[in-house]
Amino acid sequence: MFPRLLPTVNQIAACKSTIGRWLTGLERLCMPPTCALCGAAGRVDRAGRALDLCIDCDRELPACRGPLERRPTTGAAPWSLVVAPYRYDYPVDHCVRALKFHGDAASGRLLGMLIARERAAHAVPLPDVVVPVPLHRVRYLERGFNQAAVIGGHAARSLGLPLAAGALERR
Repeated sequence: MFPRLLPTVNQIAACKSTIGRWLTGLERLCMPPTCALCGAAGRVDRAGRALDLCIDCDRELPACRGPLERRPTTGAAPWSLVVAPYRYDYPVDHCVRALKFHGDAASGRLLGMLIARERAAHAVPLPDVVVPVPLHRVRYLERGFNQAAVIGGHAARSLGLPLAAGALERR
């Protein structure tokens, strides 16, 4: 199903103004979404966001089929929902490594959009903010970016949430 991974995909962000929506529509007309995994035509979701993944590749993603973990908000766990939509298997693992070690921003965008899509599908209220796990200073200097912040930024933008990339400090 995934004959090759493509190095480039569209980088269209959601826009709320009328002029921005027109420009986004024109951009989608000139550069329609393209599947990052096989090169087929991508698609636009119900909210009007481009998803660089075709229907066939989407069906073949290594989805986790188990129940989501729900915990009470009291006690040791300060969260009420853990969403883990995919197993760390091909092509998800390839996208993670492409982002982490080769700076492939398209893979980060795809992963962020997939996480946002899965999170939006649940009836639990959205959080107030997205906070990515920070990298150690040495790792950040080696890579030049934080892969969790890249994925979290795309997920936050897709869900309409703020991103607080500097809220945590790694020690």
